[in-house]
Amino acid sequence: MIDTVVYRTSIFAAALWRIGIPVLGRFLIHLSVLGGSSLVLNLDARSAGEPISLSWNDNSNNETGFRIERSTDNIAFVEIAVVGENVTRYTDFGPFDARQIYAYRVRAYNEFGNSGYTNTRTTYYDPPPVFFFGELGSDGGSFAMMCRADGSAVLVGKIESGTSGTLVQEFQVSHEGVFEFNVLGLGTFMGQIIDGQIIGSIETSSQGTGGLSIANSDIALTGSAAKPDGSTAGVAGLYDTGHDPLSESRLIILAGPDGNGFALSSLGSELSGGFLDLSAESPATTSLEDGTRVSVGFADIEGVVSGTVMRDGETFNFVGQDEESRKKSVFLNVSMRSPIGGGATIIAGFVVAGVGEKRLLIRGIGPALGNLGVQNPVLDPRLELFRLGEPEPIGENDDWGAGDVSSITEYSASVGAFQLDSEGKDAALVVNASAGLYWLHMKNKSSRPGTGLVEIYDLDAESSSNSLVNLSLRGEVMGSSDPIIAGFVVSGESPKGVMVRAMGRELRELGVTETLEDPVLTLYGSGGLGGLVADNSDWEEDSNLLNELANEVGAFTFQRGSRSAAKAMWLRTGLYTAVVSGRSSESGEVLVELYAIP
Repeated sequence: MIDTVVYRTSIFAAALWRIGIPVLGRFLIHLSVLGGSSLVLNLDARSAGEPISLSWNDNSNNETGFRIERSTDNIAFVEIAVVGENVTRYTDFGPFDARQIYAYRVRAYNEFGNSGYTNTRTTYYDPPPVFFFGELGSDGGSFAMMCRADGSAVLVGKIESGTSGTLVQEFQVSHEGVFEFNVLGLGTFMGQIIDGQIIGSIETSSQGTGGLSIANSDIALTGSAAKPDGSTAGVAGLYDTGHDPLSESRLIILAGPDGNGFALSSLGSELSGGFLDLSAESPATTSLEDGTRVSVGFADIEGVVSGTVMRDGETFNFVGQDEESRKKSVFLNVSMRSPIGGGATIIAGFVVAGVGEKRLLIRGIGPALGNLGVQNPVLDPRLELFRLGEPEPIGENDDWGAGDVSSITEYSASVGAFQLDSEGKDAALVVNASAGLYWLHMKNKSSRPGTGLVEIYDLDAESSSNSLVNLSLRGEVMGSSDPIIAGFVVSGESPKGVMVRAMGRELRELGVTETLEDPVLTLYGSGGLGGLVADNSDWEEDSNLLNELANEVGAFTFQRGSRSAAKAMWLRTGLYTAVVSGRSSESGEVLVELYAIP
């Protein structure tokens, strides 16, 4: 493991314990804790190879020594060491696994047998990543690197001044701190982490005499570890806004723990990167070398960053999530953008699963989309929320500025949502939703057609015992140029099963006449820049699996030959965008659905 990883710990076991040891033969062995002392585990470690230190009181006078045992489940213990008489300390050098519980116990022994055990003392290893910042070459190239406790690492960087050479690369670091990876078109990156320093190079190749390939190590790779307990330690991590397929924009932020950071911006084919000076309390703004201006702020909710990217007179708002988000919900927030005819209504449905109530921020965005570069937004949206089985709306809003402006502004900021103009005609409301199925109506009150955005934010994902598990929206697609766009955040520590569907012809059975005959589904995600995850234009390519999952989540089964689209995937924590369009110039109504697979 890497030499500079820092472990942090929380102690779960009780601090005081007392044990009596029985008589064994003619010798008395008695091990106890007196005067408020306890078995001590010291995890103030400074590297992955640092030890766990234990100490105890020796209150017996006839022991041969002490046996130390360790467990990773607090049930099955294994003896890891034996120390001699009168020894009261032991150092466990591991190796240790990240996010692993370790339990310890000690007992005395002599030639007649063993004493009873002490009570166990348990600790939890949760080592944070280690961050490095440094230079690539001598001509303005720069990089940031995050090394995780499991030995995996990610490097984001700009190769050198005056070029568009940027990269985001995942790789492994050995226990000795050695790494090597190849980047197509750039060369082989190799180096080693020694005493908090990265020393390495990038090997490029050129063509020599007789066609031989000659390796050149003309680009140095050097960097230093960031201070682990600095002012931004609480927000350190890798953040990704996801890929916006319409604006072709994306932002990756690697935030270090000591106010240092790195931004990698993608606007169409233009790529730029550079260092950031960050703050955990207030937004930080910097200008990259090519003139791109990036403003970054960390929201109150853990693991979320928001801000703007400004370039050539255009401004792009973003919301990003870090890869270590530990929210309990599968969908942290969901949104769908759709064309809405003049006087027409689009309908979004969602399900809350679990017990108790979930607090949701629901927004119907129209005019504010104009500030985000969306052409022809809905001028005057209205929201109504219905619960299945209840004829009257349980919440409604028309012009959010006429409601509880202060609460909605505060909640919007807490989840990283862009702020609304209090004089604008966008709609928003906050509701407490118990488990059940809900329908959200967004009406375009204007006679002019336009684009509207429905957003649903989970305001208490960390504390509630329920979660958002699916979302659907029925709207009209206008060919390939005016699609329905669904955005969602997958959260949690492990990959989640997600099924995305675009239903066309099946809507005829629900009384819809003008259906989209051949929907095309494309999913973008938070991999490298430009992250295409999957696409599909005919669900029957994987019909058996999709039918099985539809039955499992209670969804309509697709019809054979319908040419509806669907895809089921395991998705890592991150932001995703599903785009549903019509093939060629085809238009019609379509139902877009997101399901969490249990």
